[in-house]
Amino acid sequence: MSVKLRKQHLTVSPQNLPKNRTFNLLSIGQRGVGKTVFLVGSYTELQTESSKKQPHKLWFECQDNQVKENVDKILKYIDQTDQYPPPTMKVVNFSFNLKRQSLWGEKTVCHFRWNDIPGEICDVHNSDFRELVFNSHGCCVFIDAYALRHSDAYIQVLENIFEQVMALTSLVYLNGLNYPLAIVLTKYDLLESNAATQKVIKNKLEPLIAHLNTVKARYEIFHSSIPLVRENNIVTLKPKGTAIAFLWLVWELNKIHSSSADSQLLGLIHRLIPGDANARSKNPNGVMQSLFDSNRKASTQSDRHSSLKEKMGSKLGWFLGIGLVGIAVLSLLGYQRSTSQIRTGEALYDVEALQQAGQIDKAIASLEQLVQNNPDNIDLRLRLAEQYELTGNAAGAEKTYDQILARQNNNLKALVRKAVLRQIHKDSQGAAQLFEQAEAAAPDALKPQIRTLAKKTLNSSQENQKLKGAKTTEPKSD
Repeated sequence: MSVKLRKQHLTVSPQNLPKNRTFNLLSIGQRGVGKTVFLVGSYTELQTESSKKQPHKLWFECQDNQVKENVDKILKYIDQTDQYPPPTMKVVNFSFNLKRQSLWGEKTVCHFRWNDIPGEICDVHNSDFRELVFNSHGCCVFIDAYALRHSDAYIQVLENIFEQVMALTSLVYLNGLNYPLAIVLTKYDLLESNAATQKVIKNKLEPLIAHLNTVKARYEIFHSSIPLVRENNIVTLKPKGTAIAFLWLVWELNKIHSSSADSQLLGLIHRLIPGDANARSKNPNGVMQSLFDSNRKASTQSDRHSSLKEKMGSKLGWFLGIGLVGIAVLSLLGYQRSTSQIRTGEALYDVEALQQAGQIDKAIASLEQLVQNNPDNIDLRLRLAEQYELTGNAAGAEKTYDQILARQNNNLKALVRKAVLRQIHKDSQGAAQLFEQAEAAAPDALKPQIRTLAKKTLNSSQENQKLKGAKTTEPKSD
């Protein structure tokens, strides 16, 4: 692969944030789940919150007149019909700014672009799907809480949603991306508030939560309550904590990309979260998160999976076993940034700036210095190995992976990436041994997927050899 193409791959990683701080968000959820109401409700809630007399405010602002007209049209429909908007009435290409008002004036915190993922492309083999993920920074997954509780037929819809989430998070996991995921349970205001309801929801979501824990996903769970309320003969949306999911994504993305807006975000989140929930943590956790604490703690144990989970488990191999695509993706995409030390974080910011400017040699030199100063930082070494691969320095990459494995002999990413490099260099035996080590080091739920990836990678070499052989035996044309 040419250096030009390698640089093109560098620009699609979520770690490469444009200077104008625009975050691309994806959404997953079936038609009618309430995505449009969620968007408009979040917008309305922050607009209402910002109208209060407070020195520090945060609110959403539509980026163009068309988006503003769409939002106003939906609010007008609610006012005139006393009903939620139909599925056909939706906000297309919802782009907005998060604005901040402080004692020093008004400022734009960041920009957002909102994109739906078409369900039919959610496959790691699909280039459109990979491009969407690699050009995005986070995702909202929408699940109809009312249907989840009361409809047996919803299980098929839920399975489709799970498969899409599994495809996305598996791709994120294999490439070490720092990628926040908000799970939003919509129509929560329609549910009975009792332990039985929470238990049913917890049980039905358990397969998804188990998978997210297995791939170490960065996620939180939220509920969305947006009732229609009549006041002074006017029916309006009355969102209750709906914007928290958005603000959590902002919080996480700002942490990843070194912003300084955290204190104001925390202050607003504390005003939006019900009082008894504020004492739970200093960080903005999902309102439903406490239901799944036990799942997180037990994620390394072999648990009792539901029939849905067993059904889905067999499909995970297709999401992780990405064959030749895996070779390119595993080799070329970045690993998450270390934030263990402020100096390291600042230095990495400089490294990313050099990468954006196309000064790869200087970026590598800076990373080499960082590794020298932080010899036990595995994340830094993985980053350095990636940069070596980007510039075609396979020897440097393998040496770095060896250094990682000398410190952490069960590092899954180092084992898999070195195995891929060995296969590229036609060392199938060495690649097979490394894949065996990776399978042994992988969590039980991922072992079948590692086997699938190994099989596809090792078989690809044989297929290429057959193709080359066929070409050499073709008769020459006169």
